[in-house]
Amino acid sequence: MIDLTEAQCVAIKRIVDWYGTGPEFVMHGYAGTGKTSLLPHAIQALGLSMNEVLFLAYTGKACRVLHGKGIPAVTIHSALYSPVEDEDDGKVRFIYQPKPDALLAKLVVVDEASMVDGELAEDIRRLGKPLLLVLDPAQLPPVGPGKGAFNVETPNVLLQEIHRQAEGSSIIRLATKIRNGGRPNASDCNGNVRITSSKGLPLDDLLNAGMVLCGLNKTRVAMNAFIRKQKGFNTCLLYTSDAADDTPCV
Repeated sequence: MIDLTEAQCVAIKRIVDWYGTGPEFVMHGYAGTGKTSLLPHAIQALGLSMNEVLFLAYTGKACRVLHGKGIPAVTIHSALYSPVEDEDDGKVRFIYQPKPDALLAKLVVVDEASMVDGELAEDIRRLGKPLLLVLDPAQLPPVGPGKGAFNVETPNVLLQEIHRQAEGSSIIRLATKIRNGGRPNASDCNGNVRITSSKGLPLDDLLNAGMVLCGLNKTRVAMNAFIRKQKGFNTCLLYTSDAADDTPCV
């Protein structure tokens, strides 16, 4: 386990003090502040095992990130819903049917809780479990009604100190600069991250990029189509090799 900062220790103490006294605890933390990495320590301080906690995330990718940190997370949808085929029209619909792990959990942790809309939030609350909500207040809320249902202006704890391990990350440095009102430029990047216009990026670099971040949705759509065409994918359908070979644009 990592060495905890003073701020993380304070957060863990507040989580311990809260547990059993109220329905929800909201922990805010900016990117790189260690809000996720303190979770195993908090669970241990509560006297719970990891198997007694249900770790939820909005997306499969977020789950994979948590898995890499030793946290057995599942998506909200897989934990709370089951697919059912309608006998009349054959369409598949999802019904609220929590899995046993969700019903038996002594604590539910929701990572990236700022992405959860009103309907999902209410279904999570229907479990009747203490909720530890982890979110980045600078993250964009979901689009649509009931957006950011777990977002609050005054959290129970706020982590602001960027960890030393994260200080060398260009992504963390850029996110922090933008959040503080700055404008990113090339000097903020290392060899793994580049800021450029769509016309200024060499084709080989574009095709070999692990991910391309776009400022506009229409740019994302155009870039995805262009990259897929360059790689020989001439249809909008996904191939089994896409996850390994394609460059996602978001």
